[in-house]
Amino acid sequence: MLKPLTVMAALGAVLALGACDTTPKAPTDKGICYSVGLLRDGKVKFNKVAENQPTLEACIARLEELRIKFLRMGGSHRDLIGAYQGKYLFIDASGVAIADGLKSGRFYAFTRSPTGELALPNVVNQPAPGAGPGDTAPPAEGPEQK
Repeated sequence: MLKPLTVMAALGAVLALGACDTTPKAPTDKGICYSVGLLRDGKVKFNKVAENQPTLEACIARLEELRIKFLRMGGSHRDLIGAYQGKYLFIDASGVAIADGLKSGRFYAFTRSPTGELALPNVVNQPAPGAGPGDTAPPAEGPEQK
């Protein structure tokens, strides 16, 4: 049986960890996708990118389009922070991470494939059915390869 002092210490640690991230919460507006600007004075600005986004994945697609558009126009920032329905989205060279706050722990929902596209982490570099360890799937045959 747990001692009351142990329970109180564990509860205090959880509360202390939750208090570490003092950044603003992401907007919870339904279906609205935001780009997040980090200002020099430490404040956060939410810029509306798209409305009527039915899913988190749709918002990520809009943010990835925005990131690529900025890069094609000569921008140098390869990372982008977004927000969707109370979650922060971090898009970078590794993929897309999701978190409850700007300084909270991040969960990678998508990773970049070797071609730079976003994919589910368990889909990238999967072996072909029946292949041995370390073997990857061969390229699909197109009509010109037959």
